[in-house]
Amino acid sequence: LDLIARSIGLHTLPRAGAGYPYTSLDEHAQSHAVGQVMGAALMIRRPLYEQLQGFDERFFLYYEDVDISARALMLGMQSYYLKDACVTHAGRISSSQDAGFSLALHIRSRLTYAGLHFGRLYQCVLFLVCALIEFPARLLQAMLGRSAVGARGVFRAYRLLALNLFSGTALPRPRAGAHSQR
Repeated sequence: LDLIARSIGLHTLPRAGAGYPYTSLDEHAQSHAVGQVMGAALMIRRPLYEQLQGFDERFFLYYEDVDISARALMLGMQSYYLKDACVTHAGRISSSQDAGFSLALHIRSRLTYAGLHFGRLYQCVLFLVCALIEFPARLLQAMLGRSAVGARGVFRAYRLLALNLFSGTALPRPRAGAHSQR
């Protein structure tokens, strides 16, 4: 449901005690188990990483951290937020040059994650939500000046995504093998 909520923008609505889109500041006061850790701050023990066979190469960018956390959880391992750890992340360096391209990669990774973890039917439902609800909503936001991507970027993102999904072109091709030892 979180993937659908993110596709239609419900994740941005204020929740009691929560700060979008991450853990609330109150929750940062102490170390605790979390659903996943952002890839830029993810540390993993080598034996677990090897057992998981590394990151899944079907994710070119985005959701590889969510995927590896979910696969670890399936093995009974928990992701953990460490209050005293200090990580500096220069955000959006990999994707800041072309917002439309970045958005296309993000949506494709979301669809890939849905297919791998919830099945083809859920992936198809999510695709329909992305095409029929998310696209017009993002376009409207861009036209109202409330989007960092802009209308041209939104059109570019969905054009690249469509080309990729239906012809396998326009976006970096994920590797055929499932996992990588990066």
